[in-house]
Amino acid sequence: MGIPEVSDERNLAKNLQKTIIDNFGKDHFSHLFHIERAHRIPGGKSVPGKPPRTILAKVLSSKDRDSILKCARTSAPILYDGNKLSFFPDFCKETQDKRRLLWAVKKRLRDKGVVYSVLYPAKLRVIYKEVSYFFDTAEAAVEWMDRLAI
Repeated sequence: MGIPEVSDERNLAKNLQKTIIDNFGKDHFSHLFHIERAHRIPGGKSVPGKPPRTILAKVLSSKDRDSILKCARTSAPILYDGNKLSFFPDFCKETQDKRRLLWAVKKRLRDKGVVYSVLYPAKLRVIYKEVSYFFDTAEAAVEWMDRLAI
């Protein structure tokens, strides 16, 4: 997200690949790093003052895709012509909805300084006092946090 829309987007995949390499460096990717195709989400061009439409990209290698996401997490902010770029994995609606239910729990953990991560598809891992705890639902995590007064 964040790459401005231009009149000629026929080479969107090539331009996106170049932007990723320019921002993160070649060393993070395989020698076969390639974006097979890229397109913007459907709808008309964005109007001035509105954010540009999101780009969906198909990366040839899952390892390179994971490297992009890792680099995006560790390299902030990522800029392109003065615009902040964001990278996200593309999950199906069901997985997005499950992950969305964890937002309040993640905020509470973040506010308390507790280390956590979300595992695929939507499993919460919390590291508390050097022990890992896993939760399949937000309710289970909240119950655990309430019991420990976190």
